Amino acid sequence: MVALLAALAIMLNVMEALFLPSPVPGLKLGIANIVTVMAVFFFKPTIVFGIVFLRTLVASLLIGNFLSAGYFLSLSGSMLSAVVIHGLHRKNKDFSPTFLSVMGAIGHNIGQMIAAYLFINVGFLYYLPYLIIFAVPAGYFTGMVATKVLNASVTNFAMFEPK
Repeated sequence: MVALLAALAIMLNVMEALFLPSPVPGLKLGIANIVTVMAVFFFKPTIVFGIVFLRTLVASLLIGNFLSAGYFLSLSGSMLSAVVIHGLHRKNKDFSPTFLSVMGAIGHNIGQMIAAYLFINVGFLYYLPYLIIFAVPAGYFTGMVATKVLNASVTNFAMFEPK
């Protein structure tokens, strides 16, 4: 099941990069985040972080930006997003997938800004409010999709839950 979710996340990431170009650098819907949100409801944190790491690594190899600044921005944003989603879900199991997705999208942008500062030594903090303004509706959209998929498949995924 983990390999299937990782493959789905990789496919969504690559498809978004190839077929949904962004008019502004750094702005993406983040549709691969749907898988992260879903995984948090079924797996331990190490598995969720493994899915996120594999997605970022393999997608960057397929897209052709492995070890570039874009790769490190994506990796740091994705990992911080997963930390935020998992941390909030652990704190309160009643948080909706949509709320977790919005918070994860904001966390992703903050992670990217931290990486931009550390790796590129350039302060992009002025850009962060604009990214967050876009992150809220993007996170809402991906969260709504995750909610629909979770509601439709909760019984199907339950058989894969680790014992």
